Amino acid sequence: MSARYPRRTAEDAAGRSDQCPATASSSRPNSDGESNRGTHHHSTEPSRSTSAAVAQSERKPRSPMSRETARSHGPTLNTAAGRGLSWPVRQDVAVDDSRSAGVAALFDRVAESYENVGVPWFDPIGAALVDAVAPAPGERAVDLGCGRGATLFPLAAAVGPPGRVTGIDLSAGMLEQAAAGVAARGLSTVDLHRMDASAPDLPPASYELAVSSLVIFFLPDPAAAALAWRELLVPGGRLGISTFGPRDAAWEHLDAVFRPYLPKHLLDARTSGVSGPFGSDRGVEELLLGAGFDRARTLGLDLPVTFADPEQWRTWSWSHGQRAMWESVPEAERDQVMAAATERLGAARDRDGRITLTQHVRFTLAEV
Repeated sequence: MSARYPRRTAEDAAGRSDQCPATASSSRPNSDGESNRGTHHHSTEPSRSTSAAVAQSERKPRSPMSRETARSHGPTLNTAAGRGLSWPVRQDVAVDDSRSAGVAALFDRVAESYENVGVPWFDPIGAALVDAVAPAPGERAVDLGCGRGATLFPLAAAVGPPGRVTGIDLSAGMLEQAAAGVAARGLSTVDLHRMDASAPDLPPASYELAVSSLVIFFLPDPAAAALAWRELLVPGGRLGISTFGPRDAAWEHLDAVFRPYLPKHLLDARTSGVSGPFGSDRGVEELLLGAGFDRARTLGLDLPVTFADPEQWRTWSWSHGQRAMWESVPEAERDQVMAAATERLGAARDRDGRITLTQHVRFTLAEV
């Protein structure tokens, strides 16, 4: 049986990051955790390219970054293929892996609309992840696959000065949006790098905290990524990642309209969360334990997502990674798919006519 904790809503996760009701300690739990709507729960079982690549910097062994160096380690301006960026962003890596390049290009296409269509989604997930890892003021932290900053910005707020946050992402478009957010907030404690989260070229043993929200299942080799992430942490350092758990029946029925059109990689169990390491709390915990982490444990959040009407859902579904599903549907058949989706969305309407779907989000925590 999983331990139950006080009820926690998505509103709490987005706006009350000082109140995390759950703390865990089991290093090798042995049963899947259960969840209630809007509730953090604890498992007790074991335990993100532009189309133009940039030249890869020469990799040299790096010594650990001291706290003083980290605080003065500002970003370095380097543009990709003549493309200017709105904030200094280091361009550190060429995009060689076809899967990573494809994912990065997808997020370039959605960068402007991502979490920008009036439907809170990634922001509450990012805030809840930061809440779960409980950053301490002054800590050095890295956000692996930072996107526009859903986790980056609450993390920067939590560590504050004299803390430091490094954000990396493979999508230049997403980094441009994150850089605009850094500038708008006047943050001097954040540096951004265009870099592959699968193998971040960062100094080892330089961070007390690493986070990665909804990223690891996109990577070609999640186990190798977890190993690389462990190397970034100092002894006693902590890792927190988020992945998707189950969705409610209405959401499953809705997304099934895309299934006949999806290529194999979009049916990958790692992404769908149906089976494999991302199919259970236990699977993700064991992935981290296999990379040498300790005390792996799981928290969870059931996140309701509300739409005024099917058209708002369509706009939202084009604004993030699900765009890949729409792009898999031949243009001539998209109206047909939308008609089927509209019919299925009707089953999720409440008495006020709003459409609510619920996604379980898993937060897996571990230590070095």
